Amino acid sequence: MYGAIFGDIVGSSYEFRETDKTKLFRLFTEESQFTDDTVLSLAVAKSLIEAGPGGDETAVKEKLVNNLVNFGKSFPDARFEEHFKTWFEGETHEPYDRLDNGAAMRVGAAGWLFDTVERTREVARWTAEVTHSNPEAVKAAEAIATVIFLARNDWNNATIQHFIQREFGYELTRSIEDLRTDSAADDSCANTVPQAIRAFLEAEDFEDAVRGAVSLGGDTDTLACMAGTMAEAKFEIPQDFKEEVQERITQNMGKLLADYENIVRKLEERRDVLLQIHNFSEEHSKELLVPVLNALSIRMRAGCLFFMPVELPEEEVAKLSEKIPKGNVIPLARDLHPQRRSIATNDGKRWLAAFTSVSEGNKGDAETYYVGEPISFTLQACMQIQDCAGVVINAWGERFFFTREMIEVFLSKKEPEVQDDQAER
Repeated sequence: MYGAIFGDIVGSSYEFRETDKTKLFRLFTEESQFTDDTVLSLAVAKSLIEAGPGGDETAVKEKLVNNLVNFGKSFPDARFEEHFKTWFEGETHEPYDRLDNGAAMRVGAAGWLFDTVERTREVARWTAEVTHSNPEAVKAAEAIATVIFLARNDWNNATIQHFIQREFGYELTRSIEDLRTDSAADDSCANTVPQAIRAFLEAEDFEDAVRGAVSLGGDTDTLACMAGTMAEAKFEIPQDFKEEVQERITQNMGKLLADYENIVRKLEERRDVLLQIHNFSEEHSKELLVPVLNALSIRMRAGCLFFMPVELPEEEVAKLSEKIPKGNVIPLARDLHPQRRSIATNDGKRWLAAFTSVSEGNKGDAETYYVGEPISFTLQACMQIQDCAGVVINAWGERFFFTREMIEVFLSKKEPEVQDDQAER
């Protein structure tokens, strides 16, 4: 949420103004302030929190209408688009047929609060449909939330770009520099949403995403709001940027933002495999094993990967090293024949080695290559390998031995049992 609000505030000074279309501009001016993007992003966040993770369509939409109306009336000077203003000021609140980016700019919370891309997309659609009946506007909101979900689940840029192009039909190959030459100054979702996604994809850090979005000109506050909310899922936001946000929002907004951030933090801890393995390593018990397996299950359903160290024939290593240094992920290609590496324990058993990130693997061996595999694929492959005792996760640090018996139960979605050999290790 900080990303969305920061982008909105930075972009507010340059909205629909003649600019040099460059990343070299002052982040904050005397005119920097939050606008409707911030107000409605917080309204959506509050609604989804109140409806809860399992809220059905009726409950979620009821909360959304109530909060969007109340927030709209509470901030009458927030530069609302005229159709939305008519909507929240009216006696009935029927959706209107518009192609603007109003639904996409406020959807950020939907990308953070759910464990699967399917649920994320479903709720994102609901957040749009309460005001926007046009399918393109609804699609735009769904796309922004999907990028956030994929980015916070460690999907790389190329995979995110491919997924969004395939699922939503957006053209995302044009660079920001190219887009600046003919970007139209309008607020249509078809124009601004692909631009904001491109700013995210090209960014080197959080600030660069926001600067890239604003440099396009036109609807800069919303462009930067969307780029910022996506970039937050990938990059760390500097603390001084968060302080700038706090200074420019109201006290009640600050409290809601803090409550939302606390909820997101707790949700992220549920799915933080490293944290749960650390807790389990401190005291091997069933009570602490279950959170490890829950975190793995959440990440598996989110499409996250294990990074598998592999061995390659010498001639293939020589060919690869010219382009990709060791210690990196290699693309799977027909002319490569990687073999997963295994690790032996003192009892003579062999385990597939899997890491939650390449950096975890490089802690012990930076002279290898990795392939990225969906977690479920790795576990199923382990079950097909004769004499494989299981998978050892993050073998060089606080490691976790995922025994063959545990994997079988895990994949069958039954309650796991603590194995004696796991506790001994």
